[in-house]
Amino acid sequence: MGKTPIDAASSGLGRRLAVPLFAGWTLFVWGGRLRNLAADPGGFGEASRWSLWGSVAFVALALLVLVARFTSARAVLRPVLACLVLFTTGVWLVRAVDITLGDHSIGFIAVHVVLAVVSIGLGFLAWRATPAR
Repeated sequence: MGKTPIDAASSGLGRRLAVPLFAGWTLFVWGGRLRNLAADPGGFGEASRWSLWGSVAFVALALLVLVARFTSARAVLRPVLACLVLFTTGVWLVRAVDITLGDHSIGFIAVHVVLAVVSIGLGFLAWRATPAR
């Protein structure tokens, strides 16, 4: 029988890669959202301002996770990671439902549901791979 993703995250290599992978994925997703906002010719409306600040918060938390993981600030890794995992899970659960029930194309919905599932899954694996101190 093969290893599950949870088993892999518990292995040595998985344990070392889970947190940077989750943080990197978060930077990719929300950095992309920031690029999309910056390229929007319509400017920043009220909804875009919330999207901007939410994206900035995700990027900041992901960067804090990476700093805590790779520096002497490792003592704060677990609390900062907890914030990022909870924020990720909460935002994606709300956004996935909102996008799915909204007036969007099937392709747009599919992409965002995949982003939600991967983000939440990587967050869970990163949390499992980070030992409590």
